[in-house]
Amino acid sequence: MRKNKVFLILISLLLFLFSNCSYPRLASSSPKSTNVDFSDLEQKYGVNFVFSNVRDTWDLVNYKVLTKNEKKTAKVIMTRILEIYPENFLKKINLQNIVLVKELKFLDDFRAAVPDNYMSSIFFSMDSSYTDNYKYHADIHELNHYIEYYLWNDYYYKWPEYDKLYDGTNLGGKTAYDNKKTDYYSYTPDLTGFLNKYSKLAPEEDRSEIIAFYFCPIGNEHNNLISKCKNDKIMKDKTVLMLSLYESLGFKDLLKSFYKELESK
Repeated sequence: MRKNKVFLILISLLLFLFSNCSYPRLASSSPKSTNVDFSDLEQKYGVNFVFSNVRDTWDLVNYKVLTKNEKKTAKVIMTRILEIYPENFLKKINLQNIVLVKELKFLDDFRAAVPDNYMSSIFFSMDSSYTDNYKYHADIHELNHYIEYYLWNDYYYKWPEYDKLYDGTNLGGKTAYDNKKTDYYSYTPDLTGFLNKYSKLAPEEDRSEIIAFYFCPIGNEHNNLISKCKNDKIMKDKTVLMLSLYESLGFKDLLKSFYKELESK
């Protein structure tokens, strides 16, 4: 009885102390105050959306955290991008984390995205300085790099069948970062077998540009690719290879739709 009484006194004392504590208010940068709900996309595609405290394999990635409004914009973009892919596709390629940030850097270079298959993650930069078209294009482009590593365990795989059609260089994408005065990214219709100068830097960049042009949901990139394929056999053959590859991964009727578009005026 005495023990129970002592216990009740201690409980009452603790309640009194805690009821008179002055708790600090949550800072404006706290996760709770900048929360945007991505749970619908996470459940639909089986992937986690992460916004901070994510390490990369090389410990060379730096970034800043998105604000609440930037997260809202990012969700709109990610919703449209993920609609391109079959619902179980991200699980299939073992992509577990999509890291949404801004001012993304790899070493000293600003990057629109960084794939990291070793950590089952991909970083996407949602900088307001980037146009929406560039964000869509770059994210789809980098997802293709992630997919190719899943398939071949190599970001720079030499695909024999594709290499028969490729007559560009092997300088690599970093060349564009080192030569910022050159426009590598704009559509260049007079380049036989290529969509732009960036495509000529390496076979893996060429393949990723084809996929980005084909699937980009805004702007004229898809139409530009189709138009080029009507008059450029090498471009057409490369696109057929890439769409065939994606069909083998579970995409439906890509070639059927592609040939139908080629036959239209």
